[in-house]
Amino acid sequence: MRKDIRELLRKLEKKNRKEKEANLPTEERMRSIPPETGLFLHLLVKISRAKNILEIGSSQGYSTIWLASACEEIGAKMTSLEINERSAAKAQRNLRQVKLDGLVRIKIGDAKEILPNLKGRFDFIFIDAEKKDYLTYFNLIQPILENNGLMVADNIISHAEILSDYKKVVEKNPDFQNIIIPIGSGEMLSYKAK
Repeated sequence: MRKDIRELLRKLEKKNRKEKEANLPTEERMRSIPPETGLFLHLLVKISRAKNILEIGSSQGYSTIWLASACEEIGAKMTSLEINERSAAKAQRNLRQVKLDGLVRIKIGDAKEILPNLKGRFDFIFIDAEKKDYLTYFNLIQPILENNGLMVADNIISHAEILSDYKKVVEKNPDFQNIIIPIGSGEMLSYKAK
């Protein structure tokens, strides 16, 4: 990973900590994943050699930078969906600052409306948006996730109650093999076997 990317990530981590400590309302904060989750995603993309990545919920672009940096290293591209226009603009600025903006297409709007109209298929999908909608996202994702593709759902431990239906449905689906990774807020890693 380039030095300028590492420096920006550290700057964003500091900003995220300060915003949490200041008890800013959720919609005004960065809402970033922890650094260890970022590294986990970065490594998964590189190990899997994913070529077309989808992120649902970019916020201000912290996780997007981790994913896009992996894309840069392996020659992949990504699409990121963000419902909040201001957050999407900040994500775009952050990506531009480290010259990763050419690898990421940010689409602004409700993922539930965007997903049915996305062109192409994806071999890596990261979900970190409104928890109440994870099950809806899963149903919309299945047709566009490649066989042998990976899907990662954030907050599976920290929001266990609200995500219990999502977890049950994915675990019961015979096309997926799943494991929960206890890092950050808890990641559910799902492999689409067919």
